[in-house]
Amino acid sequence: MNIRREIDQNLVKFNNKNYIFEKKEGIYTSIKFNDFINKAKALATYLIDNNYKDKTILLIGKNSINYMISDTAITIYTGICVNINRDTKEEDLDDIVKSLNISLIMYTSEQEEKINLMKSSIEKINVDKVIDKVKTIKEEYKDYDENSCTKIIFSSGTTSKPKGVKLSTKNMYAGFNSVQRRVVFNTEDVIYNILPMHHTYSNLCLFYYTFLSGATIYLCSSINNIIEEIKEVNPTVFCGVPLIYERFNEYYKGNVKDAFGNRIRRLYAGGAPLNIDLKNNFRKNGLNLLDTYALTETSSSFAAEYINEEYDGNVGTLYEDMKFKILDPDENGIGEICAKGDAIFLGYTTPVEDIFTTDGYFKTGDLGYIKNNKLYLKGRKKRVLIGSNGENIYVDEISEKLKELDKNINYVTVSLKDNEICVILYLENKDLTDVDKLIELYNSKCTQKNRICKYSVSDKKNYEKLV
Repeated sequence: MNIRREIDQNLVKFNNKNYIFEKKEGIYTSIKFNDFINKAKALATYLIDNNYKDKTILLIGKNSINYMISDTAITIYTGICVNINRDTKEEDLDDIVKSLNISLIMYTSEQEEKINLMKSSIEKINVDKVIDKVKTIKEEYKDYDENSCTKIIFSSGTTSKPKGVKLSTKNMYAGFNSVQRRVVFNTEDVIYNILPMHHTYSNLCLFYYTFLSGATIYLCSSINNIIEEIKEVNPTVFCGVPLIYERFNEYYKGNVKDAFGNRIRRLYAGGAPLNIDLKNNFRKNGLNLLDTYALTETSSSFAAEYINEEYDGNVGTLYEDMKFKILDPDENGIGEICAKGDAIFLGYTTPVEDIFTTDGYFKTGDLGYIKNNKLYLKGRKKRVLIGSNGENIYVDEISEKLKELDKNINYVTVSLKDNEICVILYLENKDLTDVDKLIELYNSKCTQKNRICKYSVSDKKNYEKLV
């Protein structure tokens, strides 16, 4: 698929349709489809005129029309777009700039202070100050190659030294037809998007797929405004992690029938296990809360439920445009879930061994089994905790970071309680470590999702001696 050609064809179809809505000073204002694309092309022309053609460009900021224009300008027309979590600290941004040979940083206004604290001397552009000033469109873009890397997104498990996932446009759109088989997206659809654009699902399924479907997007202004805004928007499509649906259920005391308006067609959940009782309650209220499963490495393509299917604990029907197998299954058919197809990423930005089978299947690190083309999850090969907000919390990374800060630590146990990270430290000598200061230092250096909320010191030196 030549997405550039598809966009140009849809300029005629969608033309003056209101495309993306963003709340400014408390009021939703929109940009039309043709204006959005023309601004993206003009920005691409500006970047190419300034020698950024085929360069790697870092993009950081909040969900906004200008962020999405910038993403499109870089990804489709200019070079390689590196989408970064907006909470990434300036020292980590400096590391990414070096490791990925970044040529330019583009950012939205609320990132200004952080960007100014960076040590890197490469050029930095505030997109909110540039986009409305550039008008010229030359149609002299990068050569189009659907197989080459055009986007790098960091998986949710990253810490201070993140691992980037390289995607091509072929990867990005490989799952579109499978999504359309389940329920067709079209110009009548209204998506209310609460998920950050640096997440693959939000970036691809809730944004880039709309170039083909013509669906309208409303951007959430704040996580605190979801209940109010969803009534205002009255969407047909809503996607969230299980924690969000739990909050809705609590707020409405289980009576969620009208919580998403009167025209909602699809509710999707992903990123973490979905509680069966929660799902059944939504269905009892006439809402089809659908399970999905995917990874950044599979371009958010893998499995999703069909509407009105009987639920038996599966996380969805496997996408028809991919191949799957279970590696080294046990007597119950449970083994590592592997996938192959156009959605599988090009590779990581840093070399990682043993991620593919000899016959080219990507090894997900998840354990499960397949029955009647449905996927059933049974755990992880790696030591990973999954928060109810969908973030992967890598036990070994937390442990290693703590050990780097204090050599007196022999071992660390990490657990989740009430969605808070709890650790127990096993110390060689308790008198040599100020635990309060250690945890404070660790929390100042880690990402928000890896913050330690509760901690204690074991009366034993070494955990292995206890097992």
